[in-house]
Amino acid sequence: MANYIPLGIVARPFGIRGEIKVKPYNRLTTWFDRAESVWLRARPTDEPALYRVLKTRRHQEFIVLTLDGVRDRDGAEALKGHEAVVAEDKLEPLAADEFYWYQLIGLRAEDESGAALGEVVRIEETAPELDGNDVLIAFGEAGEVHIPVTTDVIVKVDLAGGRIIVRRESME
Repeated sequence: MANYIPLGIVARPFGIRGEIKVKPYNRLTTWFDRAESVWLRARPTDEPALYRVLKTRRHQEFIVLTLDGVRDRDGAEALKGHEAVVAEDKLEPLAADEFYWYQLIGLRAEDESGAALGEVVRIEETAPELDGNDVLIAFGEAGEVHIPVTTDVIVKVDLAGGRIIVRRESME
């Protein structure tokens, strides 16, 4: 079974012609804009089903998809709650200093001296138009730690070593 990466969730039908509204996990994603097909699964343990994408457009914070074989509201309603996923090997390659969010979840956060801050359990997105930056949320012995994703704070992301090195004094 391939390793599938979650992209969003089918929120509900859109109209009566079988279109679905997908709420992307990353509101800035462009993946759906060029997708020729999409995999949907009801549960994380299910093998996803492939649907050919006939049309894509944005509507507010949603991606509206017209899928081959989904012809009416009932067909679209049956997909409500399904997760849109992509095979990991189909993701766009990133620059050496870029990472997908899913790669950061579960990494150990530690400061430059090696002191543990916790494990990254989620990432909170802030509004880039307000000059915000994403924030890693790590949980450890000291509780919840917020780590701004900036070049001042993140010293190194070591995927192979399973850790993120941060400059603690830049977090304060």
